[in-house]
Amino acid sequence: MTAEVQLLREKFPSRFLTVAFVLTAIGLFGLVRNIYFSYKSVRITHEQNLRIRELYGVIIHLDEVLTMSAKMAAATGDLRWEERYLSFEPHLDAAIKEAKKLAPYAYSEKAVDMTDVANQKLVKMEKRSFELIGENKRQEAMALLSGKEYEQQKQIYKFGITRFAGPTLELRLQELRGQLAYLNEAISMTIRMAVTTQNREWKERYELFQPQLYALLREAAELAPNRGIEEVTRQLEGTNQKIIALDEQALMFLEKGRVEEARDAVLSSDYEELKRENAGKIARFNLLIHKYADSLVESSRNKTLLSMFAAAVIVIALLMAWLAVVQALRRWRLAIMENHRKLYLRTTELAELNRSLDQRISEKTTKLRKANERLEREVAERRTMEAALRLIVEEISAVMGEAFFKMLVSSLSKILEVRYAIITEITDFERRRVRTLAVWMGDSFGENFEYSLEGTPCENVVGRMRCFYQERVRELFPNDPWLAKIGAESYLGIPLFDFKNNPIGHLAILDTKSMRENPHHEMILKMLAARASAEMERMAVMLELEQREERERLIIDTAYDAFVSINAKGVIVEWNKRAEEIFGWTREEALGMTMASLLIPLKYRMAHEKGMRAFLEKGEGPVLNKRIHVLALRRSGAEFPVELTIGSPVQMKDGYIFHAFIRDLSAESPALPLEEITTPGEKKAA
Repeated sequence: MTAEVQLLREKFPSRFLTVAFVLTAIGLFGLVRNIYFSYKSVRITHEQNLRIRELYGVIIHLDEVLTMSAKMAAATGDLRWEERYLSFEPHLDAAIKEAKKLAPYAYSEKAVDMTDVANQKLVKMEKRSFELIGENKRQEAMALLSGKEYEQQKQIYKFGITRFAGPTLELRLQELRGQLAYLNEAISMTIRMAVTTQNREWKERYELFQPQLYALLREAAELAPNRGIEEVTRQLEGTNQKIIALDEQALMFLEKGRVEEARDAVLSSDYEELKRENAGKIARFNLLIHKYADSLVESSRNKTLLSMFAAAVIVIALLMAWLAVVQALRRWRLAIMENHRKLYLRTTELAELNRSLDQRISEKTTKLRKANERLEREVAERRTMEAALRLIVEEISAVMGEAFFKMLVSSLSKILEVRYAIITEITDFERRRVRTLAVWMGDSFGENFEYSLEGTPCENVVGRMRCFYQERVRELFPNDPWLAKIGAESYLGIPLFDFKNNPIGHLAILDTKSMRENPHHEMILKMLAARASAEMERMAVMLELEQREERERLIIDTAYDAFVSINAKGVIVEWNKRAEEIFGWTREEALGMTMASLLIPLKYRMAHEKGMRAFLEKGEGPVLNKRIHVLALRRSGAEFPVELTIGSPVQMKDGYIFHAFIRDLSAESPALPLEEITTPGEKKAA
């Protein structure tokens, strides 16, 4: 008992709960600490991102200032533009360096490096252009600033700048601020270059930039997070509309060749006042964006403080809960140990009972499984038997001849689940050769063939007994080429006998896998073999009857007299070649016609019909089995004497058949009228 109690004490989860409590406290402390440092890191990163976005706007604006100053100097030859250039160039360089410093903590250091390298090359080319202007080589300066190398570096510069972009609303607003400043400067300098140089390319550049500026103003108005920014954006839009109106007026003057008026429009005090007003509103826009960003930071800080307060509350609550749990566990410890002891003893007893029960269940399950397998085999075999019987009754019995044998082998293969099935008949008197009546090849019928029984498993079947080879049939009969061709592994054959117990062939099934001994399969084969034997005998009898009928027809067709058969209605059903010669009607024409309308003169037809009715009523006739002379009718309509012999009528299932032999006597004695061939009292003809 002491050992059991000690075991239960060791398994009691008090230590585990204590460890869990300590780990929970440590985890919560780490959570709070991470929240604080995350807040601090987010704030720093956010401020740096905002600053780099500001630098993005400053850089693209100053870049446009420098570019357009250099191009204006080249276009006008006025070196005051160089002074403007040199005043802004240090600011651009300082902005790029600051962005490069902040890049590792913001978005992309590579983008800043790309921009810096491109800017250095652009500055070098622009300063070279000023030197050329000083040497009075304005055309070379313009060529340098519009050359392929300059444009290539501008594209690299723009590509690097665009990669400063960020996905958030406040960053997009910062980006719009820089882009607005850039487009304002670009449009202003473009219109001035257009007026100064009178070059249409500057007008096209203006028409390219002006829609972009309008689109940016609309986007800034839509994205404005508060009414202040929205109002400043709308004011910017109004001011820009006025500036655009003056720009378009200058372009209109320029199109009409009024260059001085165009210059006055873009160099007037009103124009400069609008530009200053626009710059002031952009500054106001920048200030509001800064305030909005600061409010976001303040909101994020408040949320973080709230999260820290909530975490502290959770920690205190968890501490109190864990203390309550520990106290409860101490009170329940003795009761739990006692219950564990009882459960241990009860579990031991149940385990023993369970082992005994499992053993009995296993034995019973084994017996039931074997019985179930045996029952399933019997059910499957019974179903196979039923299918075979249904096949015999419903399908195979409904067909005859070659179709019967084909359906027999295909159905047998499917019912017994084997690949091949054949049925043969003996072809020689020595019973050494057979010919297949039907062959099933697994998925279609094969061509019938004749083969010798020697060296085949069929040799032990035909005329002998049932033979079964469960496997290795090809090895047992290596001289049988057909077994090798189809890859046979197993074989079961049943001999076929006629009603006199004479062998007539055999029925066999083959498979490419081993075949299990199954008495039901053998029973099915025997039933189908009996049906096949009966069909073979029937076909033999039918062949014999056909041959006999052919012989009889040959005798009739070669007879000297005409032979005519009619049924009880007087319709001709047989007509030989001599009848064709005597009467002039072909067999095809005569069959189906009535004898009265074809052979008997009109004046004697009534007597003929009376004689037919008399025989059908009483079964008697005075001219049966006698030779009489009467008049007959040729196809031409001529009457001539004939000798008529009518045999005894043959009773058929659909009535009597009358056979008559007729000899032409036109070259001999005259014939008697048909009315005189009657009995003395009744005057009725046969």
